[in-house]
Amino acid sequence: MRILVLSCMILLGSVLTSYAQLSTEEIAIVQSIFGMEKRAIITKTIKMTPTDSVGFWPLYEKYEADRKDLGKERINLIQTFVSKYPALSNEELDELMEDALELDADQHDLMETYYSKFKKASSPMVAAQWLQLESYINLSIKLSIQEKLPFLGDVKIKSKK
Repeated sequence: MRILVLSCMILLGSVLTSYAQLSTEEIAIVQSIFGMEKRAIITKTIKMTPTDSVGFWPLYEKYEADRKDLGKERINLIQTFVSKYPALSNEELDELMEDALELDADQHDLMETYYSKFKKASSPMVAAQWLQLESYINLSIKLSIQEKLPFLGDVKIKSKK
């Protein structure tokens, strides 16, 4: 299963960090394919009773819709960084970092909100397994993307004249 997860992460990371601009349609296609793979991973990994499943999957679809919105924002942020690389001003760099921190906080808040909802709709065990798996997937994606982006020390900051 780890190989499947890592394969998905590498594919997604490669697409997200390509220097070409992705259209809204291309982003939707990538997210759709990735969403199908995630659902298969969750189905295989989280052991649910039929009752748990009835409560879990409708909420999961809502979570995924909300997560995809944040994902689009993250893709746009990465594309902005890549398109301005290597000539970022201090102000542009600061704005990008503030936006990245806000997206991380929004992702955390989203997961916290849905953990509570999954716990009530299915069981604490199912919610905990989902949280563990979702955290693993999110960290794998972030690592894959970070590995492909230039280190900020290598970015020449253009001074404001």
